[in-house]
Amino acid sequence: MSGQITKDDFNLSYLVQGHGTETLILGSALFYPRTFSEDLRQHLRMGFIDYRGFAPTAKPFTPADYDLGKICEDIEDLRKACGFGKSVVIGHSAHGYLALEYARRYPDSISKVILICTGPSHGAPMFEAFRRWDEAVTPERKDQFNKDQIKYPLSAAEPGRKFITYCQALNTKSWFNPHFDASHLWKDVKVNDDAMDYLYGEVFRDYNTRQALAELNAPVLLTCGLHDYGVAPFWTWNELRESSRDFTVNVFEKSGHYPQLEEAEAFDNLLVNWLKTK
Repeated sequence: MSGQITKDDFNLSYLVQGHGTETLILGSALFYPRTFSEDLRQHLRMGFIDYRGFAPTAKPFTPADYDLGKICEDIEDLRKACGFGKSVVIGHSAHGYLALEYARRYPDSISKVILICTGPSHGAPMFEAFRRWDEAVTPERKDQFNKDQIKYPLSAAEPGRKFITYCQALNTKSWFNPHFDASHLWKDVKVNDDAMDYLYGEVFRDYNTRQALAELNAPVLLTCGLHDYGVAPFWTWNELRESSRDFTVNVFEKSGHYPQLEEAEAFDNLLVNWLKTK
């Protein structure tokens, strides 16, 4: 099942696949279905939904359109459009902040929160990611990173492709295999680049993760890739874990930023078992 709703001139798409526990996956309804296995769809009824960073619109950029309250209201409307009741909510990378904020604002709509490769913020903890890259990464990976900066220059990015080009230029920080070509995942994906600059540069950078965790009653699962060099590493969450009533961490040793794709079988088993026990 698929469809679209329009909010404030943003065309927000949704795609529902699989059967089982109703689960919302926040981000792009086109990109994210490509990153989760078919096997997981045998256990989860997965609602892939857009948010305004990925939603086609003719509106000129204004920060007010990307207010977290409005984005969470969109998510709630999309949950209903998917036909879901109380749901698990999944946020990958910075979309983990959207998952936390939605769960905080709409506690009666969610049962559990799953964060995939989300740092505690895009602010100060990121310095630990930079330090780790400098000190722990092989010269070969760093050399490939430099080559990717030439291959994917931001200065040459077409309108609507700046964010995607940026992600492709970070391939060696994002994938266990530094030579992995992720271009097929981004095929036909549309992005509001000014919105992403604002959200990543200000909103996600300043998000109060500690407060969100303290206000949640739902259990939280954080999954991380050991070789994810693009976000703050998993141990930077240590001082925040006590803020949550129920916070579980799992690290995938042969993954970067996308363990749901890089170690699909292990990832699927973890999610299914965690959902059964919580």
